[in-house]
Amino acid sequence: MTEAGFKEEKAARHALDCSGSLTVLKRRLSRMRSTAQPVWARSEIANQLAPRTLIGCWQDVSKADNEAVSLVMGKSYDEVANLVTQAAALPDAPLFRVRGLCSLNSREESWLLLADRLRDDQSATWSDLAVRGLTTDAPQNGPTRCKRNSKSHMESYSETLRTGIAETLALLAAYPAKPGTARPTDSIDVENLVNRILGGNPGWQRWAALRSQLPLLAEAAPGPFLDAVKSELRAKKRLGKVRSHTG
Repeated sequence: MTEAGFKEEKAARHALDCSGSLTVLKRRLSRMRSTAQPVWARSEIANQLAPRTLIGCWQDVSKADNEAVSLVMGKSYDEVANLVTQAAALPDAPLFRVRGLCSLNSREESWLLLADRLRDDQSATWSDLAVRGLTTDAPQNGPTRCKRNSKSHMESYSETLRTGIAETLALLAAYPAKPGTARPTDSIDVENLVNRILGGNPGWQRWAALRSQLPLLAEAAPGPFLDAVKSELRAKKRLGKVRSHTG
């Protein structure tokens, strides 16, 4: 793509979001997006897949991930797994499953094609999940001791799901509703969610736990993100003064 004249940053973004699919890349670059919709986006399965755009990706070896996905999609996990199998077998499939990783081929394309099919209750359920999923702090004994294969990790949300949630926040901010239109996702207040996740000086454990998601949260809500950083730094400074006086 760079040899074809695309700037490095744009080429990297397109390549990453297409997950190696030249068909998706062709649609992304088309000047007539409305005439380049995949067949699955015009079929009945599209309504069933719509809640997947809120989740993005997850690890099906994680019980917590499976429960979260089941809750947002309003189906038992067996039904979700069957839907994933059906969708992955479609021509120009919208998603894939490899070694326990379930993911959309293109988060941006799936969002643009399916977000309007979401329901208010699905948006509300996801908002609660977003706060719950991104407010799990790192262990008290330090971020370097957080082992991915530990029992405690397997019982919590995976980094894959947590990153998917943060990506959705960024997508919500990047693609607001057009003037004069209304969507179910309009009820999701991105800035409020980021403030609930990072506001109130949660301490280093929260920031450490979100080290992979922080760039996405900053992209989703720059104002609340910077306010949280400043507030945390002021709190740390005050704590340092107290310790110096009592020491």
